[in-house]
Amino acid sequence: MAKDTIALVVSTLNNPFFVSLKDGAQKEADKLGYNLVVLDSQNNPAKELANVQDLTVRGTKILAD
Repeated sequence: MAKDTIALVVSTLNNPFFVSLKDGAQKEADKLGYNLVVLDSQNNPAKELANVQDLTVRGTKILAD
């Protein structure tokens, strides 16, 4: 059976806070048996919206923004 996917959209991965958030999310996803997709919006609100819309179309089960 394929794993469900959860997603995390962050404003930037150039900030240690968001890197730590990503690392913690990956650890929990692995523990719970989920695939984690992390998207970096590069401090661009339009890119962030596009990332969220793309994940919605792909049927992502859980989305954290």
